[in-house]
Amino acid sequence: MKSGDTISSLLGVGFLACAGIILGGPGGALNLKFGEWSEASSLRKTVREQWTELSNSGRVLGSATGETRLVLFLDYQCVYCRDSHDSLQVALREDSQMSVAVRYKVSPRSRLSRRSAVAAICAAEQGQFGQMHDHLLTNTEWMVAEGWEQVGREAGIRDIPNWLNCLLSDRTDATLAVDSTWAAQLSLRGTPSLITERAGVHLGIVPISTLEEWWR
Repeated sequence: MKSGDTISSLLGVGFLACAGIILGGPGGALNLKFGEWSEASSLRKTVREQWTELSNSGRVLGSATGETRLVLFLDYQCVYCRDSHDSLQVALREDSQMSVAVRYKVSPRSRLSRRSAVAAICAAEQGQFGQMHDHLLTNTEWMVAEGWEQVGREAGIRDIPNWLNCLLSDRTDATLAVDSTWAAQLSLRGTPSLITERAGVHLGIVPISTLEEWWR
Protein backbone atom coordinates (compact mmCIF):
# COMPACT_ATOMS: atom_id res chain seq x y z
CA MET A 1 0.00 0.00 0.00
CA LYS A 2 1.32 3.40 -0.89
CA SER A 3 2.07 5.88 1.87
CA GLY A 4 -0.61 8.24 0.49
CA ASP A 5 -3.21 5.49 0.69
CA THR A 6 -2.13 4.67 4.22
CA ILE A 7 -2.48 8.25 5.32
CA SER A 8 -5.91 8.50 3.70
CA SER A 9 -7.02 5.32 5.44
CA LEU A 10 -5.77 6.55 8.78
CA LEU A 11 -7.48 9.89 8.28
CA GLY A 12 -10.71 8.11 7.37
CA VAL A 13 -10.57 5.92 10.45
CA GLY A 14 -9.74 8.93 12.58
CA PHE A 15 -12.65 10.87 11.12
CA LEU A 16 -15.08 8.04 11.81
CA ALA A 17 -13.76 7.65 15.33
CA CYS A 18 -14.13 11.37 16.02
CA ALA A 19 -17.61 11.38 14.51
CA GLY A 20 -18.58 8.43 16.68
CA ILE A 21 -17.31 10.21 19.80
CA ILE A 22 -19.12 13.43 18.89
CA LEU A 23 -22.41 11.78 17.97
CA GLY A 24 -22.38 9.19 20.70
CA GLY A 25 -20.96 11.35 23.48
CA PRO A 26 -23.01 12.77 26.35
CA GLY A 27 -24.25 15.67 24.25
CA GLY A 28 -24.15 13.90 20.90
CA ALA A 29 -27.07 13.62 18.53
CA LEU A 30 -27.23 9.83 18.74
CA ASN A 31 -27.10 9.87 22.51
CA LEU A 32 -29.82 12.51 22.66
CA LYS A 33 -32.01 10.54 20.26
CA PHE A 34 -31.53 7.39 22.31
CA GLY A 35 -32.47 9.33 25.43
CA GLU A 36 -35.66 10.61 23.78
CA TRP A 37 -36.57 7.12 22.59
CA SER A 38 -35.89 5.64 26.01
CA GLU A 39 -38.04 8.28 27.74
CA ALA A 40 -40.90 7.81 25.26
CA SER A 41 -40.76 4.04 25.75
CA SER A 42 -40.82 4.42 29.52
CA LEU A 43 -43.79 6.81 29.34
CA ARG A 44 -45.74 4.43 27.10
CA LYS A 45 -45.21 1.69 29.66
CA THR A 46 -46.40 3.97 32.48
CA VAL A 47 -49.49 4.96 30.50
CA ARG A 48 -50.39 1.34 29.68
CA GLU A 49 -49.96 0.20 33.27
CA GLN A 50 -51.98 3.05 34.79
CA TRP A 51 -54.44 3.82 31.99
CA THR A 52 -57.59 2.98 33.96
CA GLU A 53 -56.73 5.44 36.71
CA LEU A 54 -55.28 8.07 34.36
CA SER A 55 -58.35 8.10 32.11
CA ASN A 56 -60.77 8.41 35.04
CA SER A 57 -60.76 12.20 35.42
CA GLY A 58 -64.46 12.80 36.02
CA ARG A 59 -64.50 15.37 33.20
CA VAL A 60 -65.46 13.84 29.88
CA LEU A 61 -66.03 15.07 26.34
CA GLY A 62 -68.01 13.00 23.87
CA SER A 63 -69.96 9.94 24.93
CA ALA A 64 -70.57 9.76 28.67
CA THR A 65 -70.73 5.97 28.44
CA GLY A 66 -68.25 5.40 25.61
CA GLU A 67 -64.75 4.03 25.89
CA THR A 68 -62.14 6.64 26.83
CA ARG A 69 -59.41 6.51 24.20
CA LEU A 70 -57.69 9.82 24.88
CA VAL A 71 -56.63 11.89 27.87
CA LEU A 72 -56.14 15.59 27.20
CA PHE A 73 -54.07 17.88 29.42
CA LEU A 74 -54.69 21.55 28.72
CA ASP A 75 -54.63 25.13 29.93
CA TYR A 76 -57.58 27.28 28.88
CA GLN A 77 -55.22 30.19 28.21
CA CYS A 78 -53.11 28.10 25.84
CA VAL A 79 -53.37 29.27 22.21
CA TYR A 80 -52.47 25.81 20.87
CA CYS A 81 -55.21 24.24 23.00
CA ARG A 82 -57.67 26.54 21.26
CA ASP A 83 -56.28 25.63 17.86
CA SER A 84 -56.69 21.91 18.57
CA HIS A 85 -60.21 22.21 19.98
CA ASP A 86 -62.04 22.17 16.64
CA SER A 87 -60.18 19.08 15.38
CA LEU A 88 -61.00 17.19 18.54
CA GLN A 89 -64.66 18.16 18.35
CA VAL A 90 -64.88 16.98 14.74
CA ALA A 91 -63.27 13.65 15.63
CA LEU A 92 -65.71 13.14 18.50
CA ARG A 93 -68.69 13.88 16.27
CA GLU A 94 -67.47 11.34 13.72
CA ASP A 95 -67.32 8.61 16.37
CA SER A 96 -70.17 9.02 18.83
CA GLN A 97 -68.99 6.09 20.97
CA MET A 98 -65.66 7.61 21.95
CA SER A 99 -64.87 9.90 24.85
CA VAL A 100 -61.98 12.10 25.96
CA ALA A 101 -60.96 12.60 29.58
CA VAL A 102 -59.78 16.12 30.40
CA ARG A 103 -57.13 17.03 32.95
CA TYR A 104 -55.31 20.28 33.62
CA LYS A 105 -51.74 21.50 33.55
CA VAL A 106 -52.18 24.96 34.99
CA SER A 107 -49.53 27.65 34.90
CA PRO A 108 -48.31 28.60 38.39
CA ARG A 109 -47.64 32.11 37.07
CA SER A 110 -51.22 32.78 35.96
CA ARG A 111 -54.21 33.25 38.25
CA LEU A 112 -56.56 32.96 35.26
CA SER A 113 -55.05 29.61 34.28
CA ARG A 114 -56.02 28.10 37.61
CA ARG A 115 -59.33 29.92 37.97
CA SER A 116 -60.56 28.86 34.52
CA ALA A 117 -59.75 25.22 35.32
CA VAL A 118 -61.69 25.58 38.57
CA ALA A 119 -64.61 27.09 36.63
CA ALA A 120 -64.78 23.98 34.44
CA ILE A 121 -64.43 21.61 37.40
CA CYS A 122 -67.29 23.37 39.20
CA ALA A 123 -69.40 23.22 36.04
CA ALA A 124 -68.77 19.47 35.93
CA GLU A 125 -70.35 19.18 39.39
CA GLN A 126 -73.58 20.40 37.78
CA GLY A 127 -73.26 18.14 34.76
CA GLN A 128 -72.33 21.07 32.51
CA PHE A 129 -68.65 20.48 31.95
CA GLY A 130 -68.88 20.36 28.15
CA GLN A 131 -70.60 23.73 27.99
CA MET A 132 -68.04 25.53 30.12
CA HIS A 133 -65.12 23.75 28.43
CA ASP A 134 -66.36 24.82 25.01
CA HIS A 135 -67.02 28.37 26.19
CA LEU A 136 -63.53 28.81 27.61
CA LEU A 137 -61.87 27.49 24.44
CA THR A 138 -63.95 29.29 21.82
CA ASN A 139 -63.72 32.89 23.00
CA THR A 140 -61.40 35.14 24.96
CA GLU A 141 -63.95 37.52 26.52
CA TRP A 142 -63.85 35.61 29.79
CA MET A 143 -60.22 36.66 30.23
CA VAL A 144 -61.29 40.31 30.58
CA ALA A 145 -64.76 39.82 32.06
CA GLU A 146 -65.70 42.01 35.03
CA GLY A 147 -66.61 38.97 37.10
CA TRP A 148 -67.09 35.22 36.95
CA GLU A 149 -70.84 35.49 37.35
CA GLN A 150 -70.93 37.02 33.88
CA VAL A 151 -68.79 34.15 32.54
CA GLY A 152 -71.10 31.57 34.10
CA ARG A 153 -74.20 33.14 32.63
CA GLU A 154 -72.66 33.41 29.17
CA ALA A 155 -71.65 29.74 29.35
CA GLY A 156 -75.20 28.74 30.30
CA ILE A 157 -74.60 27.56 33.88
CA ARG A 158 -78.01 26.86 35.39
CA ASP A 159 -77.28 27.18 39.11
CA ILE A 160 -75.10 30.28 39.27
CA PRO A 161 -75.10 30.67 43.10
CA ASN A 162 -73.83 27.14 43.73
CA TRP A 163 -71.31 27.45 40.91
CA LEU A 164 -69.95 30.70 42.37
CA ASN A 165 -69.74 29.13 45.82
CA CYS A 166 -67.72 26.30 44.30
CA LEU A 167 -65.34 28.82 42.72
CA LEU A 168 -64.68 30.38 46.10
CA SER A 169 -64.22 27.08 47.96
CA ASP A 170 -61.02 25.09 48.24
CA ARG A 171 -62.57 21.70 47.42
CA THR A 172 -61.20 21.82 43.87
CA ASP A 173 -57.61 21.97 45.17
CA ALA A 174 -57.43 18.19 45.52
CA THR A 175 -58.63 17.70 41.93
CA LEU A 176 -55.99 20.04 40.53
CA ALA A 177 -53.33 18.47 42.74
CA VAL A 178 -54.08 15.04 41.24
CA ASP A 179 -53.79 16.46 37.73
CA SER A 180 -50.50 18.16 38.61
CA THR A 181 -49.13 14.89 39.96
CA TRP A 182 -50.04 13.10 36.74
CA ALA A 183 -48.48 15.89 34.65
CA ALA A 184 -45.24 15.57 36.59
CA GLN A 185 -45.24 11.76 36.43
CA LEU A 186 -45.71 11.89 32.64
CA SER A 187 -43.03 14.60 32.24
CA LEU A 188 -45.47 16.88 30.41
CA ARG A 189 -43.63 19.93 29.09
CA GLY A 190 -46.56 21.92 27.77
CA THR A 191 -50.11 21.94 26.46
CA PRO A 192 -52.00 20.51 24.78
CA SER A 193 -50.61 17.11 25.75
CA LEU A 194 -52.54 14.12 24.45
CA ILE A 195 -52.13 10.64 25.89
CA THR A 196 -53.40 7.36 24.48
CA GLU A 197 -52.97 3.87 25.83
CA ARG A 198 -51.29 2.74 22.61
CA ALA A 199 -49.29 5.76 21.43
CA GLY A 200 -48.23 7.19 24.78
CA VAL A 201 -47.64 10.93 25.20
CA HIS A 202 -47.83 13.48 22.40
CA LEU A 203 -47.23 17.21 22.84
CA GLY A 204 -48.93 19.65 20.49
CA ILE A 205 -51.70 19.77 17.93
CA VAL A 206 -52.74 16.47 16.36
CA PRO A 207 -54.56 16.25 13.00
CA ILE A 208 -57.93 14.52 12.80
CA SER A 209 -56.47 11.62 10.80
CA THR A 210 -54.00 10.86 13.60
CA LEU A 211 -56.73 11.02 16.25
CA GLU A 212 -58.83 8.57 14.26
CA GLU A 213 -55.84 6.25 13.89
CA TRP A 214 -55.25 6.30 17.65
CA TRP A 215 -58.90 5.42 18.28
CA ARG A 216 -58.99 2.33 16.08
